[in-house]
Amino acid sequence: MLTNDRQMIGVAVEVLVDRIQALPRADRNDLSELIQGLFDANDDEEIESIRRTMLEIMTNAPVRSRPMVPPPEDVTPDSEAGKLARHIGQTVRGLREKAGMTQAALAEKSGLTQSHVSRIETGAHCPNHLTMRKLAEALGVEVRILDPYGD
Repeated sequence: MLTNDRQMIGVAVEVLVDRIQALPRADRNDLSELIQGLFDANDDEEIESIRRTMLEIMTNAPVRSRPMVPPPEDVTPDSEAGKLARHIGQTVRGLREKAGMTQAALAEKSGLTQSHVSRIETGAHCPNHLTMRKLAEALGVEVRILDPYGD
């Protein structure tokens, strides 16, 4: 049984290393901040929030054999993904500024990192629905305000 556990852990580590290497530098930096945050976390709720954010970053990493999301070079400013990212980013920034919040305050309130919020606001990253829910809750609006394709 111990051998199987070692093999499974070995495979898991290989997959994680592959995924981390495939991440853009900004996502790797966010992941590093989140890992440090695990050591500083004060309660289970904070740990769970960090875990969910790490999972979001890792599941958006392209898989070398079959990408889960288009490679960054395919997400151009004029592409549909680029237009959506820009729309969401402008909406988040506008709502944040209207609420008198800094990026750091929004990050803390939503459980994201400040650099992640910055990349969303600039349109460099298109958040998934989970992240939009976190941002919407922190901004006191419904998710549909951020996500024109959401329910």
